[in-house]
Amino acid sequence: MKRISKKGHILEVPFYKSISLRLIICFLIPVIGILVLGSVSYNSASKAIINSYKKSVSQTVGMQQKYINLAVSSEIDEFKNYFTDSSLRTFCLWMKRQAGRILLQMVEEACRVAKLCFLLMLTVHTWKQGKVA
Repeated sequence: MKRISKKGHILEVPFYKSISLRLIICFLIPVIGILVLGSVSYNSASKAIINSYKKSVSQTVGMQQKYINLAVSSEIDEFKNYFTDSSLRTFCLWMKRQAGRILLQMVEEACRVAKLCFLLMLTVHTWKQGKVA
């Protein structure tokens, strides 16, 4: 910016003393203030939301734990009822005795099937050799 002196000479005004610098500074001061305020507000809101989320998750997990404990305790009570029931106990003992017989019959039947499969494979093999030769 140029300035005219009393003697009529044109003087150069340094930038740091010019009015344009003062206008820029006056404009930037509120902008910087708003940026700082926005940053501080964002950080505090972010921390509040995170704390609220952690508290909510903690409550949810606590309620789920209580629900699971209730379900498990009711199942334990139900099993206690089953184990004290005499008719169920006699049925289980009968099934235990029968299981040995049934398992033996199943093993014998599986051996018979395996023998038949082996004989069938042997027959097919000898038939193929007789036909090829």
